[in-house]
Amino acid sequence: MAENKPGTYGYNKEYAKKYMAKLSEIKVRMSPEEKEAIAAAAQRSGVSVNQYVISAVERRMNRTMERNEILAQLEDMELNQSEFWVITGAAMVLYGLRPKTYDIDLGITTALADDLERAGYPVKRNENGQRKIIFNQDIEMFENWLCDKTQLVNGFRVISLEGLLEMKKQLGREKDLRDIALIEAALEK
Repeated sequence: MAENKPGTYGYNKEYAKKYMAKLSEIKVRMSPEEKEAIAAAAQRSGVSVNQYVISAVERRMNRTMERNEILAQLEDMELNQSEFWVITGAAMVLYGLRPKTYDIDLGITTALADDLERAGYPVKRNENGQRKIIFNQDIEMFENWLCDKTQLVNGFRVISLEGLLEMKKQLGREKDLRDIALIEAALEK
């Protein structure tokens, strides 16, 4: 029987169809800036754009990160800890409100965004001119995205619960509505 694991797309036709369909869907939705950012990230990783995107899709569909992996990734970044803070899903995990997340989102200072852009990390600007930086397949960084303040959790700066609540309300997606209920319950304790 064929293996059903990343990198074995030719062995299982149903597996291959599933991921190639997702890849096509993603490519259609990507802006030219996103395509350029993905191409740069793939080049840094030493893989093709298709391999990079498939890997990211698989990671999001099949892989989650618990507290220990989030902390390990934060430690491995070797960045000045005063210039970034944990937000959204990873913050939920570090606060113990959820057991896992699919990726790590960080707020970063303008100075760090400048340094990362100069170093060649993929950058996309939103309508307000703020930058989103793809640090790696697991970590995305958002320039100056901070509601309220931060506090230390496991040695890293993390958005406060009040700020996290505000961010989730701003996002307003279905999954954020579930998170809002968890945050509100934690704040009531």
